[in-house]
Amino acid sequence: MVGIDKKISPHKLRYTYATNLLNAGAERLDIKALLGHESSGTTQIYTNVGQEWMEKIAGRL
Repeated sequence: MVGIDKKISPHKLRYTYATNLLNAGAERLDIKALLGHESSGTTQIYTNVGQEWMEKIAGRL
């Protein structure tokens, strides 16, 4: 037991992993390779960028 009180699916873990990689500054192509995707479109589904990250990027412009 790891102390997680809610049901977590393998899909949710993968999605969270991809999002955390992106938020840590990883490039989408690297995430694509790490997840084993053939299509960048598939990787796009997994990489949900949070509002805070978008504001940080927009602040650089």
